[in-house]
Amino acid sequence: CAALAILPILLAGGGVAVAALGSLGAAIALKGADGSLRYSLHRTATELLFLPFSDEARARVKGFMDVIGQRGGQIIASLALLAFAASPVSSPRVLAIGLVAIASFWALAALALRAPYVELFRARLRTGRVSHLEEYPDLDLASLETLIAALDSRFDNEVLAALHVLVREENIHLVPALSLFHPS
Repeated sequence: CAALAILPILLAGGGVAVAALGSLGAAIALKGADGSLRYSLHRTATELLFLPFSDEARARVKGFMDVIGQRGGQIIASLALLAFAASPVSSPRVLAIGLVAIASFWALAALALRAPYVELFRARLRTGRVSHLEEYPDLDLASLETLIAALDSRFDNEVLAALHVLVREENIHLVPALSLFHPS
């Protein structure tokens, strides 16, 4: 969650620089921070917020956030900029001060999210995320070949996992008798 605050903190700092200096260099640095972090660090940190949700809830929430949150936010910001440009107080310095206020609120919200998110994440880990075996589709030939090859693994957990899948698929007859001589 702390990674979510990096971009708004840099935007607030860039807004302060633009408001104080009013220089093109400060505006370019501000745009550089936004362009370089929005689709790398910030996008990844945002995707991690969906981890504690169940698969069904994640699909619903993520879809809503992508459409309403991101696109709706872009529409509102565009309309606000158009209204600001038409107002008599429009200037780059006032716009930069507005950016500082919004980015500061954004950073504080991201930092305040940390404690409840960590608790939700821990609760989700305690309950476990067990997928039901019946949700998997029938195995094709290539999958069965991979399972048979896994029976020869030197790692016990791979052998046991392959055996469990073959039992579940009622293909235990495919287990070679030589598997009984596995080192463990």
